[in-house]
Formats: sequence, structure tokens, C-alpha cells
Amino acid sequence: MSNTETAVRTSPVTFTGQTRFHLGVVVTDLQASIDFYEKVFDCAPLKVRTDYAKFEPSEPSVNFTLNLSDRADTKNSTLSHFGIQLKDTGRLAQERARLDAYSMIDHDEIETSCCYARQDKFWVKDPDGHMVEFFVVLERDAEPSEEKSSVCCVSSENETSEPRSACCPG
Repeated sequence: MSNTETAVRTSPVTFTGQTRFHLGVVVTDLQASIDFYEKVFDCAPLKVRTDYAKFEPSEPSVNFTLNLSDRADTKNSTLSHFGIQLKDTGRLAQERARLDAYSMIDHDEIETSCCYARQDKFWVKDPDGHMVEFFVVLERDAEPSEEKSSVCCVSSENETSEPRSACCPG
């Protein structure tokens, strides 16, 4: 092999398809976050260290890491929220019932208009305040509703009522 050629190496990590999404999240309490995301993903992390945990659920296929820090700034972050999109409302109901058994549901939104689509969804909040949306798109294209009904628009006790993402009309 010449110096300009590089051998193709295959990853020992297996997952569906040729690519998958990776997301690293800063957390302030690693164990509380592990406990939360074990319930969200319905599986244990594959790797845990004193300052790190990694989940690799097959459904949804994601490489999801928790990175311990003394500060997780969800108020000043440019991140709006995480989401898990499902194919039908039956699966949405199953996921909601599963997470409701842990008393994790923050709130529901039924027939809501967000991100220029009509959706059914529910939300959970991790220990650092990151919002996780489980949703089904019911209609691909829909005008935003007049009221700001989605969590990307609704303020919490400590936040302003400014829009938090592109799905919210300003």
C-alpha cells in the first residue's frame, strides 16, 4: 500500500444503516441523569465512568452521551429541546404510559401546531431541565396556532416568554 492510500477500517460498533446521530449532553448529576435516560430509552447505558455515560439504544438509533460538568446552563443554551419522533399515535400512547409509570410526564399537547406541522406529543424534563419531546406528526404542513402552545414557546417559572426555537412564531 502506498503512503497516499489508507486502509478502510470497519467500526466494531454495530447499528442499523450506515450512519446514526450522536448527541452529547452536559449534566450536573450523572447518576440522576443515568436514572432518567434509562427510563427514556428503556435500556441501561453501555459505558459508565465517573464523569461519563453512554447509551446506544437501537430504537431510536442514537449514540447518546452524558458528560458531567459542574454547570449545565439550560437557560442560556442555544439548544431548544431533544425529540423522539414516532410513527403512530398507538406507539406514542405506549411510550406515554411507560414513562407515566415513573411519573415523568411534564405535559401533553394534543393536536398542536408546532414547527409548521400538526402533532400529538408529550414532554418529559431531565434532571438538568432539558426538555425531551415524544411526538407523532399528524399533518406535515400546518400554520402555527395563534396561541403559543408548544414547550418551545411556553415559558417556565424562570424563563422569559420569548420564543425558544424556530417552531414558535415571534
